Amino acid sequence: MSQAVITKVFSEWKAQQAINNQPVTLDEFIFAYIPGLDTDKPIDNTETIPAADKIVDRLPVSKTGVVNENSVVYSVTLGADVGDYDFNWIGLANKATGTLAMIIHAPTQRKIKNANGQQGNVLVRSMLMEYSGAREATEITTPAETWQIDFTARLAAMDERQRRENIDLYGAAAFFDSGYLVAKSGNQFFVTKGAGYVAGLRTELPADLNINAAAKPTKVWLDVNWTGTLTSEWEVQSKITVAADLADYVLGGVQHYVFAVASIDAAGNITDLRPKGTLNDQAASDALKKHEQSRNHPDATTSAKGFTQLSSATDSTSEELAATSKAVKIAMDNANARLAKDRNGSDIPNPALFVQNIGLQGTVNKADGAIQRSGDNMEGPLGLTRTSSFGVGTENSLGGNSIAIGDNDSGFKSNGDGNIALMANSVLAGYFTENELQHREKILTKVFKALVENNWSPGAGGLGAQLNSGAPFMLPLIQRPNNDNNYFPFWKQIVSLLAGYPVAASMGIMTSGQTNFPQIAIHAKTDFDVNDKLWIFDVASGEFRSPGRLLGTEIFLSGKTRIAADGNINSDVWGGWLNDYLDKTYNKKNTASLGDTGWYRDESTGFIEQWGTLGSSNGTYNFPRAFPNKCFAVFVTNNNEQGGVVDNAYGYPVSTTQFFAATKDSTSAHTISGYPVAWRAIGR
Repeated sequence: MSQAVITKVFSEWKAQQAINNQPVTLDEFIFAYIPGLDTDKPIDNTETIPAADKIVDRLPVSKTGVVNENSVVYSVTLGADVGDYDFNWIGLANKATGTLAMIIHAPTQRKIKNANGQQGNVLVRSMLMEYSGAREATEITTPAETWQIDFTARLAAMDERQRRENIDLYGAAAFFDSGYLVAKSGNQFFVTKGAGYVAGLRTELPADLNINAAAKPTKVWLDVNWTGTLTSEWEVQSKITVAADLADYVLGGVQHYVFAVASIDAAGNITDLRPKGTLNDQAASDALKKHEQSRNHPDATTSAKGFTQLSSATDSTSEELAATSKAVKIAMDNANARLAKDRNGSDIPNPALFVQNIGLQGTVNKADGAIQRSGDNMEGPLGLTRTSSFGVGTENSLGGNSIAIGDNDSGFKSNGDGNIALMANSVLAGYFTENELQHREKILTKVFKALVENNWSPGAGGLGAQLNSGAPFMLPLIQRPNNDNNYFPFWKQIVSLLAGYPVAASMGIMTSGQTNFPQIAIHAKTDFDVNDKLWIFDVASGEFRSPGRLLGTEIFLSGKTRIAADGNINSDVWGGWLNDYLDKTYNKKNTASLGDTGWYRDESTGFIEQWGTLGSSNGTYNFPRAFPNKCFAVFVTNNNEQGGVVDNAYGYPVSTTQFFAATKDSTSAHTISGYPVAWRAIGR
């Protein structure tokens, strides 16, 4: 991470320049390499220019520009003709006085120059200085946007888009719970802490705020704006204003949005004007209020709910009137008078004779001393008649030596000595002996039954509860010493071809030998230790580490940025593919082959110029490189020799790859000869 600071000596020198009515001129960049420089540590504003043996280059300022009244920018281009050196310290200074104005500590950068056919690099470094009155003090008038890429408009558009999207969700304003609720304690009015949205900007009041509402009636307004400096973090700023009326306004170039959260009448009564929640919440609340205030509801019937009318009548047969408590009490009083408690059978003179007369004497005799259904003790043995088959709650159709339970063809049946068969719908489902339990197809435990029935309830719920909940496949907790270094697989599979080549693959959790979170691992191993690979999911960092490359047609980053197989990058920042953006924004780098015979190509226009010399002429010759489209013309002149009567040299294109060149004398015969010539051709 880079650090930057404006020096104390610059502030003092700048003040002296103002007193002397002299401009603040910064005209030199200083590059140095400081061994062991900590680029994460803030820079002391009293730091000075490094020692001479640490300075690797001094270059004049290439360009200057005005960003705004309080910001100016200085830039330098380190061409391919300078180097080779490393630098991690950059300074901006006034060369004449040696005044160091600004310092940057940055990660080490390598500067390479052209040498021995090796292409060097070209670097551009800029310093933005922000202080009050910077434009006037420096007398810089050139706008920085004439030579810099300005993302200010794009960033502002992104902020505005986010604000408008919030309006789609929250409307002109929205508040939550008691946030920005205006209340009163005694004679003191105050605004309650909380959060809300105004014009799409979210603001939060950290603590209750007392307000003065001396002049009434009035309203309490929440005033918000989105602001920041060119290089600072932008944020929502808000304030509370008490006024009878207020509208959106612009102050110092910053747009302010206002919303009345409450009104206070002349008597000091408060009316809450805050919309609650999102637009959906507000719509639901309005609909509920209208429903509660409406009288347009159906009457109640015996089959449907609705409004009804009360009645205290005790002789009504209406099914449209509801009884009052008074009518119910009258009915209860009448019932108590007619069915007194002391008439519930206690007035029967001879209960035993009554039981005999109604034919229940035999039942009473059997019940006396019988085993009770609710539970009882037997004093004697319980005997059953010996039978080859027996049914519990059903008839038995399984045949001899069987017990049918609940279903006439399902239950237990003897399957030989010491072998009990389990029958289901007359089919042998399984059996058990003293040593084993067998099933014809599969055994479904509670966990596997949950899987078969597509019921994954074990462990379902929030992610935060997973340390304390189960799962359909659940192994016991394993606790190991802090220095344990082991691998605990929870599934494994081994597959091999007939010719060999076995692979054992597993997945599990691995302790690292350090007091830290165990890591999730996928392990694959072949025989002879030819291949032994480990893929790691780091729980602490969220990283996935692979022993080989991650291959894909495209790699997506955070959903919006992706990297193509050819290295191209697609992102909203440059409106599509980076290659297309660079082609549209910057000129391509020209190419050439320089020498006595060579060529030059303008990569932006495709224009090609070629040249060379011929020791002798009068023939067809090859261009150093082919013209992709067409050769427009060939120009030929004498080189270093001319005949006594030769007065001209000439040539013309033959094709995109060849040309003709010759010399001609000035006699009447116009004899063509082959003197040395120089030639030049243009095309694209």
